[in-house]
Amino acid sequence: MKLMIWMARRMVSSKSSETFASFIAWISVIGMALGVLALVVVNGAVSGFQSELAQVVSGINGEVVVYTRGNPVSSPLEMKAKITKWSADVIDLSPSFLAEVMIAGKTGVAGALFEGLDFESIGRVSRIDQKLVSGRWPENEKEIVIGSAIAGRIGAELGNSLRVIIPFSGEALRGTTSGVTSQPVASEAKVVGIVKLGMHQYDSKVVFTTLTWVQSLLSSPGKVTNFRLKLKPDSDGKRVAETLNEYLGYPYRARHWSDLNKNIFSAIRLEKVVISIILLAIIMVAAFNVISTLMMLIHDKTEDIAVLKAIGMSPRQSFMLFAVMGAWIGGVGICFGMGLGIGINELLSRFKWIKIPSEIYHLDHLPVVVDVQSAVLVAVVAFFLSVVAAVFPAWRVSRLQPLEGLRRD
Repeated sequence: MKLMIWMARRMVSSKSSETFASFIAWISVIGMALGVLALVVVNGAVSGFQSELAQVVSGINGEVVVYTRGNPVSSPLEMKAKITKWSADVIDLSPSFLAEVMIAGKTGVAGALFEGLDFESIGRVSRIDQKLVSGRWPENEKEIVIGSAIAGRIGAELGNSLRVIIPFSGEALRGTTSGVTSQPVASEAKVVGIVKLGMHQYDSKVVFTTLTWVQSLLSSPGKVTNFRLKLKPDSDGKRVAETLNEYLGYPYRARHWSDLNKNIFSAIRLEKVVISIILLAIIMVAAFNVISTLMMLIHDKTEDIAVLKAIGMSPRQSFMLFAVMGAWIGGVGICFGMGLGIGINELLSRFKWIKIPSEIYHLDHLPVVVDVQSAVLVAVVAFFLSVVAAVFPAWRVSRLQPLEGLRRD
């Protein structure tokens, strides 16, 4: 086999001035390298985008979120006991109260998701506490932390006083007034911090404050609407959500973090498949170039092949020689493509050079991961196509008779 590899490399890299085939062989190598490079970089970008979104969504909402579609939960401790009883995978949870409000600043008014957090437990179940970019977290009533995008839209800065307007309070908040008349509630709030969660969908809406102040504003003392859950390592979050849905029943709903933006993740998975198929066509074209290159080499090296056969090379050995040549062309191109692709992904991952509009793509930069497993899969597929492409030329040369080549001399 070592002899076959040496002979294949010598034939492909021949510097003879009378042949054009070796030049075409290197063009085939470059074509294979570009195909592998494109597929490795694109897969790294799409996988990075998907991974970044997953980290943001799970970091904000916890692994599983339980919420009520009716009135707020009046006994959070009792609900906590039920959740931990029905799912042994739950190791911690954090309650919160979520409401839709209007918030007015110096330069505009915007709708917002006004959420009161339990700051003692929120850091144990999510990464929200790590997303503060300036200021501090609220410690008292009438203090808020606002998302970076909504802050820019309404002209909010640290130390500014904003007006929070709640259209409904009390029972009317959940759409079940029971004869209770509810008036809009308005209150002044001081911006003590700016948070950047990493996803425009959240940064353009969220306003965080203390749980007790939201409960007071909404005339719902001691009540909550949401629970973020922390699960044991390697737990099946979707199974936990299904179990809780079965036992809790209406009006409660448990959802895994991946279901909160299901359409986005489904679209990303579909795009990854489609893009991979399209870019795989580049590698297939490069594989066809391997066929044409080997056919040209057969024509160019007919005399050499005839001499080798005349001195004892068997049809099987001649077949193996050209199969190895096809594998060599593909292998060299794959190595160059993988090396460049992984290197480019590493640079993009580290320096975040490519900026994208967050209003459209949810993130402000193109996240890229160095996905070695995916790169290896691309390399295996490309190498397989290279070897398959070499079968027909190798079969042709195995049937070549020595006299046919020597007659040309």
